[in-house]
Amino acid sequence: MNKVVLFQDKSQCCGCCACANVCPKKAISMVEDSQGFIYPQIDYDKCVSCRMCEKVCAYKDPAAEKKKDRITKVAVAKDKILLGKSASGGVFASFAENVIKKNGSVYGCAFITKDGKLLPRHIRITDKSDIYKIQGSKYVQSFVGEETLKNVKKDLVDGKEVLFSGTPCQVDGLKGYLGKDYSNLITVDIICHGVPNEKVFQGYIQSLENKLGGKVTNFYFRDKANGWGLNAKIVYQKDGVEKVKLIQSGLSSYYKMFLESKIYRENCYTCPYASENRPADFTIGDYWGIEKEHPNYLTGNGGNINSKQGVSCLIVNTDKGEKLVKELSSKMDLMDSTFEKVKKGNAQLNQPSHRSGNREMLLKAFEDGGYDNLEKAYKKSLGKKYYARLLWGYTPLKVKRLINKLR
Repeated sequence: MNKVVLFQDKSQCCGCCACANVCPKKAISMVEDSQGFIYPQIDYDKCVSCRMCEKVCAYKDPAAEKKKDRITKVAVAKDKILLGKSASGGVFASFAENVIKKNGSVYGCAFITKDGKLLPRHIRITDKSDIYKIQGSKYVQSFVGEETLKNVKKDLVDGKEVLFSGTPCQVDGLKGYLGKDYSNLITVDIICHGVPNEKVFQGYIQSLENKLGGKVTNFYFRDKANGWGLNAKIVYQKDGVEKVKLIQSGLSSYYKMFLESKIYRENCYTCPYASENRPADFTIGDYWGIEKEHPNYLTGNGGNINSKQGVSCLIVNTDKGEKLVKELSSKMDLMDSTFEKVKKGNAQLNQPSHRSGNREMLLKAFEDGGYDNLEKAYKKSLGKKYYARLLWGYTPLKVKRLINKLR
């Protein structure tokens, strides 16, 4: 009997957990490698070579919706509370609220606390008051787990409307696991740069705790206290008091390594979903460049969108998606755009993130000495650029805007 081999090279696995969910003998576990990336590991004493795991692996033969004349929108939620808690325009939260009102269930990534650690996990919610948990960007791979997809299927079979959100590979992993389309399933994929792993993220949080002298209880990659953009917020406990600290992306080593594509999992650099062909009913993301592509939509030019509050792009990939957009038109400000305009500000709609030349060196530094060693190696690789970035990070926002205008 030939042993099942799920992948020959790490570039062939996205860690979607579909194989672990489908295994009838629970012979597959998701296990961290030495750098913290998760991969399926088969217990051959339990494996009966049914090969269901191979059949559900969508990553090796990605499905994609190749819809012609797809609808593309500028989108902003009308509900200001939902909008305020979102990273951009609040589109996902509007979808989630609509499904929950129909007694449906919503699946997405949240930070949960376990054993004193913040963990990125896919969770299921059924109450509007919990939507905030799965709002906002999380620049770390969410662990779907070995039961989540089973729960999605159970909800679908029970007749519940289900909204599932995730990276494109996670959405396609779910579709591979299900093996067929369900009319009561709505899927949303995000425009994804790539994903660092949980172990590196935990190292970053521990580093922050050491510097702050407190315990981090929540972390927001995209806070809007200073408007829509790339600023983070740390919530932490110190001496029994909850405190908040805002941090600019340029002053965060983790954030910068993420934005520079230095710490993603191996397959992200050859991602088959980083294109116009998407696996979900909807693709959502930030509408970067809205001021250039549609200046007439902005309040400063007579429009009704305040870009400081966040703006989303909404790409409709399926007929099912078209129907839902019409259903939700009263919940969102929707204005016409084009896929060509959106992809100008979202490189991952054109091609995968570029592989950084020093990725291996940096991850080896992490493997050898943890996050502080990784940060040290990163700063050393920047040389004088590190101090220039540090100076820019502390430059007042008004001065930055003036300098940018003069460039």
